[in-house]
This record gives sequence, structure tokens and C-alpha cells, in this order.
Amino acid sequence: MNDTMNTPLRAVLLDLDGTLLDSGEMDMRAMNQLFNEELALQFSEEKLRSFMGMTSEDVLREMALERKEYWLQRWLAIQNEFRYLVRLFPGVRLALEKQRAAGRALGVVTAQSRQELEATRAHIDLEDLIEVWISSDDTERPKPSPEPVHLALSRLGVAPAEAVMVGDTMFDLAAGRAAGVRIAAALYGAPDPQALLDFEPDYVLCQPDEIGEIGNWSVEIEATCRHQSPID
Repeated sequence: MNDTMNTPLRAVLLDLDGTLLDSGEMDMRAMNQLFNEELALQFSEEKLRSFMGMTSEDVLREMALERKEYWLQRWLAIQNEFRYLVRLFPGVRLALEKQRAAGRALGVVTAQSRQELEATRAHIDLEDLIEVWISSDDTERPKPSPEPVHLALSRLGVAPAEAVMVGDTMFDLAAGRAAGVRIAAALYGAPDPQALLDFEPDYVLCQPDEIGEIGNWSVEIEATCRHQSPID
């Protein structure tokens, strides 16, 4: 549990996929096409879901594929074919507007590469709300390293004790905790909700609109979802 809960919150850092974006269907279709159809690897759905939260480069490196640059570009092209499936989770924009109205800065810290992030930003409408965008290419090590979180804080001019990292995977929570910020588990988009709960986050979000309430709650942790829990 974070010992800085009484420090006023000045910044909210957010993961993209599974936290702000309902992108699971795009990811699964794109991974199925690349890995199972084009590479004939025949990965199970569980195996494909285990890649969520990892950078594309790390996934391909794990498979020791030759012509990695070719497959990275092929992966981006396949994503673009299915990008029409990606949308903001319901209530996300209003939640971010609430945080900005409360005087808090907003930053995105994602495992997406710079190319992937450019394509995503062109597809969604958050440029007026997000002040800092950190991709996996912006630091030497991506999440779960704290480096991307530290970079976002530096660009926002915010101390770790004044920030929270929101995410749906252990990569997000581990990066936030290592950086010394508060952490919020987005169970509604999590591939493994129980793992996030076991990590004892400072906040548990059961619906996307609850992003707007971070910093306003008087309790340190929501032990169970205020709404229907996805792990019930």
C-alpha cells in the first residue's frame, strides 16, 4: 500500500489499451491473423491474451523471429486493418474532463510503439485532454520498468507522491509502484483481474467512469467493486 495517500493528487497517468481504450477485440483478431494464420503458430486464446501489456517488439523477440523489422511493420499493418474496432470505453472522456476540471494533469504511458501510438492518436479524440504521451520507444526500458512513468512525471513537472498510475495489467501496476506513485487497477479491462487485486493497488476501478473519481475518494482501496465485479 502506498504511504503517500494523503498527498494532494496533481497528475493522473494512464495506460491506453484496456484502460482508456476498448481494444481487446482488435488485439485478439490482429494477433490471431499474424501468429496463427500467417506464422502458423496455433497459439491458444489464453496464450494470445498473455501478450497483452507487452510491447510488440518484446513479443516478437520472445519468439526469436527472423526479419523482425518486417514482422513489426506487418503487425502495424494488420492492426490498421482492425483499428475500426477500437473505441474509448464508455464514460472515459467525461472522466478525463473531470480530472482536468479538478486541476490535475493527464498523461498516457503505453506499451505501444511510437508508430502504433501515432496511429492510435489519429483514431481517438483526446488531444485536448492528454498533455504528455509516452510510448515504449521513449525510454530505454518499457513498462514494467519505472522509466516511462518517471519520464511522464518529469515532463509534467510532478513529483511521484503527487501522481497515480492507472492500468489493466501487471506491467502498469509494477511500473507505477516502482516509480513511487499510487496505483489504480482497471479491472474492467484486465486480462487477469485477480492478479491485479493480489498486488494490493491503492484504488480498484470497476467501471471506466471511475477514472474521474480518483483523488476524490476518502478510502485508500476498494476491496471489491462498487459495481458488479468482472471477477465474480
